[in-house]
Amino acid sequence: MPEAIARFQFDGNENESTGKPGNGLLMDNHDYPTFRGNALFGNGVYGGFPEQTPTIRTRSLDFRAFTIALRFKAMSFKNGNNNILSGGRYSRWISFCIGANINNPSGNLTVTFNDQDFSHEYPLKLEVDKWYSLVCGVDLRRRTVTTYLNGDLLPSIKLPQDFWLRVLEGDGKLVRPAREKSWHLANYSTRQTLHGLIDEFAVFNGDVASKVNEDYFVDPVLVDALLDRQLEFLQIERLLRVAGIQPSTEAVIQYLTLNNSNEELGRQVASLIQQLGDDSFHKREDASSRLRTLGPQARKALEAARNSEDPEVAYRATTILNDPDFQTPAAPPIVIYALDYLRAVPSPKAVASLFASIKRDTSPKQFARVCAALGRCARPENRDQIMKNLASENPRVRFAAIIALDRVFDSAMKKKALRSLLQDGDELVRLAAASSLLSDQDEEAAKVLAGLRDSPSFTIRFLV
Repeated sequence: MPEAIARFQFDGNENESTGKPGNGLLMDNHDYPTFRGNALFGNGVYGGFPEQTPTIRTRSLDFRAFTIALRFKAMSFKNGNNNILSGGRYSRWISFCIGANINNPSGNLTVTFNDQDFSHEYPLKLEVDKWYSLVCGVDLRRRTVTTYLNGDLLPSIKLPQDFWLRVLEGDGKLVRPAREKSWHLANYSTRQTLHGLIDEFAVFNGDVASKVNEDYFVDPVLVDALLDRQLEFLQIERLLRVAGIQPSTEAVIQYLTLNNSNEELGRQVASLIQQLGDDSFHKREDASSRLRTLGPQARKALEAARNSEDPEVAYRATTILNDPDFQTPAAPPIVIYALDYLRAVPSPKAVASLFASIKRDTSPKQFARVCAALGRCARPENRDQIMKNLASENPRVRFAAIIALDRVFDSAMKKKALRSLLQDGDELVRLAAASSLLSDQDEEAAKVLAGLRDSPSFTIRFLV
């Protein structure tokens, strides 16, 4: 994928992940938006002078040819909340909204240029509470606008021959270059604001929409698992507290480290079994709750505890084992919530424990969560760890390392690291390596993918 000029992942913070100077996120004089889980939340209230909410600077962009990419979910398109994104504060040289004019909304997705001097309506409507990926490439040399929505190419736009962007030439007295080269999730003039979530926002040099689209495409199945999540972030925090885990990255990492050690886990379970007979009612209740969350990991110890000479221990162990929630395999263990927490509040310190957790016999659901968390947590300081795990004997660890590597390494380093994995003995590892290299138009990667189309594995053929 092309290198971003600016990229805000909004993983519980406002950091610009490319490290480019002159770019940043401004939220001056506002309590909102806040960060909800792994997304930036705009409450649909216009901030007003001197700054609207929020402002993303991209001073290092040329603007003669550029691509924007973002994932978003609107909670409302009514009243003044039908704006999605605007470029420029006064000239509004580009804007995406529902309806070209707030006073006469069409209900269709609309892109406008130069304060609505030029507008184009796409023949589709957006729904509230649904995730969308929007990728738009503008090339003023060819006078074209290329837009993808959720991976689908929308009807192309041809700009007029005499078209120009006010961000480049200005409009006289009102132009303030620093603000005009910024992006806003609000429209300064019409007071339209976004009411909803932004998961990622990135800006690229050149019209590279087709390449960027591959990375920003929102798969509805993955959205349910990785973005919307059936559990809200506050509920994840509550469940962690019930399990005796403080909702913080340090505490969650400590829990995962413990969970990865059979010896330490055994000591913890033994201690909780003993606590079932404590004189304190609250301690007995706490032990019962935590043993329930451990699920199958505590089953053998609980079965032994049913024959305890302490009647309270025997009664509580039997009650836990007979609990339908404890018996249901579909009930997710607490480790799932811990991984969800790290996806929402990532930390590079979690990378070691995430790799270690794959080496245990984990379910497909848990393995998918670990890979997703690695994709969020991996940072440049984790490169040595990633390289070490690329050489692991465990193919699942190698696969996860490719996921982490794809977020951290630049194109040249990625090619060097993944080249040998194109001949890996595991088909899924070859698929991950080839898919990662394909964005750089790697011919050998294309040949590997072509070969995998004849795989005897239906899963591999389906993914290819």
